[in-house]
Amino acid sequence: LLNILLLALLLRKFLSRPFLILTAAFLFAISPWAFFYSRFVYEGNLALFFLLLGLILFFSKTSLVNLSLSSFFLALSVYSHHNTKIVIPLLFAFLFFKKLKGVNLAQKATFLIIFLALLSPLLPSALSKSGVFTRGAMTSLLTDQNIRQQVLNDIHNYPSGTLPLPIIRFVHNKFVYFAKPFL
Repeated sequence: LLNILLLALLLRKFLSRPFLILTAAFLFAISPWAFFYSRFVYEGNLALFFLLLGLILFFSKTSLVNLSLSSFFLALSVYSHHNTKIVIPLLFAFLFFKKLKGVNLAQKATFLIIFLALLSPLLPSALSKSGVFTRGAMTSLLTDQNIRQQVLNDIHNYPSGTLPLPIIRFVHNKFVYFAKPFL
């Protein structure tokens, strides 16, 4: 329920026509994703809440308090859902480099320091090979060991001397095997 209100408040900063704002809020309210997952505690809703709140504060009147709170809530959204570990730092970099051009150095520094300080506990796992990509490797369709084994078997059993190995690998790879049922 709060996400609907926050979405309307954020859109109010960019749109001047109330009909568009209410339509967008209504469509979000009846969307299956928002409706179904709002019925129980789901980390995606919490991430969206922190993201919307951070963006509202960022696009509000530029002040040290608003930028500090915006940075705080954007950093909190990183802790609330796995996907935001990729999206929020990119969004933060865009906001920092493109939207804070006319802001004084103290406000920029505060915005950056708060964000980095809150995300510093995540840096060791983010910089390790197993930390960032573990969930992606577990949930990716392309890491299926059966497909990998089938590709290796087909490459190994391909008649030798008929085609160069790079062409055989181009035809027999996990992306092609994954796409076969959809073609």
